Amino acid sequence: MLEYVKPNRSALCSVDFSTDVRGKVLNIAVDELSPYLIFEDNKTKVTGFFGDVWTIVQEALKFRNVKIKLCRSIYHSSYEYSILKTGEFDALLTASLMKFPTTAYYAHSTVIGENSYSLFALSEGSTVSKWWYTRIFDTHVWILSTIFVIVLTLVMIGIHNVKKNWCKQIEYCNEFSFPTFTLLCILGATSGQGFQNLPRSWSLRLCALTALNMGMLLSCGFNSTLTSYLASRVPYVGMSNLEDVWNLGTHSLCVRNKSLAYDELMGAIIKSNNPADVKKKWRKLLNRNCPNMENEIEVRDMLCRSGFVYVEASDVFLKEYQHVRHKCQIVKIPGTYWNSKISFLHYRGSKYRKTINKYLLRLRGILKYLENKWIFHPNLKHVQFNQFQTVELGHVQLLIIGLIIMIIFSVVICIFENLWF
Repeated sequence: MLEYVKPNRSALCSVDFSTDVRGKVLNIAVDELSPYLIFEDNKTKVTGFFGDVWTIVQEALKFRNVKIKLCRSIYHSSYEYSILKTGEFDALLTASLMKFPTTAYYAHSTVIGENSYSLFALSEGSTVSKWWYTRIFDTHVWILSTIFVIVLTLVMIGIHNVKKNWCKQIEYCNEFSFPTFTLLCILGATSGQGFQNLPRSWSLRLCALTALNMGMLLSCGFNSTLTSYLASRVPYVGMSNLEDVWNLGTHSLCVRNKSLAYDELMGAIIKSNNPADVKKKWRKLLNRNCPNMENEIEVRDMLCRSGFVYVEASDVFLKEYQHVRHKCQIVKIPGTYWNSKISFLHYRGSKYRKTINKYLLRLRGILKYLENKWIFHPNLKHVQFNQFQTVELGHVQLLIIGLIIMIIFSVVICIFENLWF
């Protein structure tokens, strides 16, 4: 039978198709990708969603196959699938996207399933962090509070010096003779613990009242934020789509290098009309400090770390998330990207591919069963959790370390004071 493929990608060829594959030996290359294709029994058996489909076809048509693991970095670059150019293999078992046209060397099989890419990110506050207490306030609030304490301390020291030099009743100002004592009083007031001594000077009393009011505002804001989070937690990510990830620039975009998503993202960066500095920023966000997305163990180890947005097919990502979902909560950002059909790849010169394709057409019901068996569908949407969350050791770890350092520092000062005097 003669076959003609578009001249810009292939050539005219003649294939002697055979309808009888019983007892024949087919050389099969396998590109392992969980949960689609998984090796078992010391790499002599393939299972998974697509692996089971191929096994059913093999048992029904009664042919034998030789499975060889395919290493992407050796055999092909991106989507060239050069392993099929050798003619050594009859088929390549891989989750092949049908967005890529056939060539003179390979042809897509009957459609086996559909897939798309989604965005996944760690929910805000879902993991215990030693910086958690400090992050209750925004950085600008901490800076403003620190400046307020320093300025108010300097103002009280200045008022004290003026009163000391110009007021005959010096005893009225003696309680604030030491700058360190003044600083401790201000810190106590702004932390909500009250003022150490009531100043006798009305100008100093006004400063004390200012510090107490500031302390009330900070304490109420801190405690209310803490209580509201611990009482009712909502999975939340501050992004709603891929454009937000690019524009905010706070998260790295992690994606498999040899995937449709990577090619599409790189193409979007290169072809966009944005200025060169914006393109450079976007390029830096892509796979910045990300795990090797081809390495399952490395991906699992880093899933519960903040600062990453993962672009992956839902089936592939959720298979890895099952291993760490007890440690942290991942949110699936609404929306899907790059919908496509997936299939096996046949060597165009294989005389058995039409027979295999015809049988694949009969497996609609079995494909649905296998999809339910292998594909995970957990709910990763923004849902409300009304369970009470306790303050854990990790939350206060940094504060405890700071208090211990302060105690040690005070003991050292005490020792030096006794040695000096």
